[in-house]
Parts: sequence; C-alpha cells; structure tokens
Amino acid sequence: MNLLINKIINKFKSLNLLSFGFFSGLGLTIDLVIFSTLIYLGVSIFFSNVTAGFFAVSFVYFSSAKYTFIHDSKFLLTKFVGYIFFNIFRVYILSILIVFLTGFLDVIPLYPKIFVIPFSLYMNFLFMNALMTNKIRFY
Repeated sequence: MNLLINKIINKFKSLNLLSFGFFSGLGLTIDLVIFSTLIYLGVSIFFSNVTAGFFAVSFVYFSSAKYTFIHDSKFLLTKFVGYIFFNIFRVYILSILIVFLTGFLDVIPLYPKIFVIPFSLYMNFLFMNALMTNKIRFY
C-alpha cells in the first residue's frame, strides 16, 4: 500500500513540475517579448529585465497558484507580496548577472538572459512550492 501511495505522490510531484513549467514557459514568453521590446526601444538592460520580470512573475504566480497548486485561499494576495519580494531579490541578482555577462562576453543581452533561465526557473519553482504547500522540498 505504501508503494502505491509513494507512486501517486511522485506522479503528482512530476505533474506539478510540468504544470509549473508550462506556466513558466508562458511567463518566459511574456518576459522575453517585453525585455526585447524595451531593449529595442533603448531602455537599459537592467530596467528592461526588471520590468519584464515583474510582469512575467505576476503571471506565473497567479496562474500557477490556481492551476498547479490548486490554491484558492484568502491569503493568496498576502502570499503574492512575499513572492514579489523574493522575485525582486531574484530578478535583481539575475539582472546584475545578465549585465555582467553581456559586457564580459560581448554579446547581445538576450544570450545571457537565456543562459540564466534554467537556474531562475528552478529557484522560482522551489520558492513557489514552499509558499503554496508550506513545505520546503528540493526535487
């Protein structure tokens, strides 16, 4: 019986990760479109990344909370504030890294942005999972 329960739990975890990945992919599309548009318009790399990140993070949070973690609580907005603070820190650090890598590698800003995406996605999933389930887990 425990083996069956563990299989079901593992399946649920992988579905959560896939679902979160789907919404993160949509968020990434939002992020890259806004980032590229702002860069094209001459906005600084840092500000472009912060602005694009805010819109993408907001989309991922609300869609994942509802459809991935099935979280329908009155505390959803309160948790969003915590999620925003986490992502301010995450996006700030990654923005500095993107600016550094752009200059260091002498490439267009989109390449370093794409380079940091897997790390960013994993950090975001771990934090969102902990926020929605009140449990810290590393997958």
